[in-house]
Amino acid sequence: MIMSGSRLNLAELAGALIIVLFGIFVVWRGLDYPIGTFRRLGAGALPVALGTVMITFGVVIALQNLSFERVGKTVSLRVLGSVIGALVVWTITVPYVGFFVGTILLVTLSSLADGRFSLIRTGFLSFGVAMLGLIIFVYGLRIPLPRGPW
Repeated sequence: MIMSGSRLNLAELAGALIIVLFGIFVVWRGLDYPIGTFRRLGAGALPVALGTVMITFGVVIALQNLSFERVGKTVSLRVLGSVIGALVVWTITVPYVGFFVGTILLVTLSSLADGRFSLIRTGFLSFGVAMLGLIIFVYGLRIPLPRGPW
């Protein structure tokens, strides 16, 4: 419901700005790599596409914040830390342990954000996401991602 006298949520607006800035950074860094063609995507295609999606989401969040009245929510430091920490760990470890193991680490550490953490459920989810990513990106799209030391 659109409200004419809505209050501005500065935390949400700041989050949207961070998403947009990070998306711009990802696109900028992705343009250092070849984009390729639709039949043979290059290493820069995925970062550019994901960065563009991040920019779009950030703009949509900012516009919703300006147009709709929101109920204020608190940000859990555990959630924020586990998701950002998982992304940092993935970025650092993928060149050394490969895409598959790095993605398992990413999903496992991100799962710590959920208050109902289950090792078995997280193990299946991590393995499934890593396999799906491997099948889609490495074998399907033939994106040259690090496979690890083995």
